[in-house]
Amino acid sequence: MVGCGVGAKKGVLIKGGRALETARYIDTIVFDKTGTLTVGHPSVRDVVVADRAYTPRELLYYGASLECVSEHVLAKAIVVTATEHEKIDLQDPTEVHVVPGRGIEGVVAASAVTSRTTATNVMVGNSEFCEEKGIEIGEKMRAHMHEMEQEGKTVVAVCVENKLAGVIALADAPRPEAADVVKHLKSMGL
Repeated sequence: MVGCGVGAKKGVLIKGGRALETARYIDTIVFDKTGTLTVGHPSVRDVVVADRAYTPRELLYYGASLECVSEHVLAKAIVVTATEHEKIDLQDPTEVHVVPGRGIEGVVAASAVTSRTTATNVMVGNSEFCEEKGIEIGEKMRAHMHEMEQEGKTVVAVCVENKLAGVIALADAPRPEAADVVKHLKSMGL
C-alpha cells in the first residue's frame, strides 16, 4: 500500500493493492492524445482548396459558419482561425445535423466572403463521412490528405453542395515532456 501513497503524492490515483500488483503485467499503454501528450489547443495549420471555384477564405467561412454551433475542440479551432485570425464574419447555420465520429452538415447563408448569393448546403467531416455521402475526394487530394495526416495533422473535408471544396488540417503542439515520457516507456519495453 506504500506504492498507492507514493502514487497519490505524484498525482496518480491507484485504486487498491490489487491494481498495483497487476501493473507489473502491463505491456501496452494507450493515451488519449489530446491534452495528455499534447497541450490540448489544436490550431488550423493548412487550408487547402480542392476546387478553384473557392478561395481559402471561403473555405474557412463555410467550415467555421457550420462549426460555430459545435462544441468539438477541432470545430472551435476552425472558428477561432476564421473569426480572430482572418476576421471573417460568420453566419449561424440552419438545418444542422451532427453525425458523431463523422462530421456535421447544415445550410450556411451567403456572405460578402462567398461567391454564392444563396444559402448553401455544407458538410464538414472526415473522409469516411464524404464517402458515405457519395462525395468524390480524388486521388491527388486523398494523397495530400494522407501526407498531412502522416505529419500528425487531423484533416477535415469541407464540402459545398455535395462536392469537395477543400480541406482544413489542424494540429496540436506536443507537451514539452511528451517525447521524454514516450522514450522512457519504450526503454521499459512498453
